[in-house]
Amino acid sequence: TEIGDKTFFIAAILSMKHSRLAVFAGAILALTVMTILSTAMGLVLPAFMPRKYTHWLGGALFLYFGCKLLYDSREMEGGKASEELEEVEEELGASSNKKADEEEGVRKPKSSQNNGLAKNAYQIAIQSFTLTFLAEWGDR
Repeated sequence: TEIGDKTFFIAAILSMKHSRLAVFAGAILALTVMTILSTAMGLVLPAFMPRKYTHWLGGALFLYFGCKLLYDSREMEGGKASEELEEVEEELGASSNKKADEEEGVRKPKSSQNNGLAKNAYQIAIQSFTLTFLAEWGDR
């Protein structure tokens, strides 16, 4: 299932801290780009390799990752938070600490706050896109 993977945690944690619409926009764009790239690879790869080999390679990869998933599930500890959640919290914590250091002590005038909100939403969407895209790229 997709619940509990890095993409889920990234979207959940970012949406707790920032605008849900900006987080959703970045995440859905990243998933759309990954779907297009995956579809393109599925169309292009058989042109370079015979169909017979792509079917065997796909079956072998499916079997490998299935066995790896079963092995990983046996190694999990019951009461411990998942490693993916810890990784995502570390990544987001590092980026929010950096942002807090940059913004500390700087107060914007009232007229520029609306422009700052739009820029901030754009930055959040880009952060959500980047983190989601990289998490999906690293998925099996």
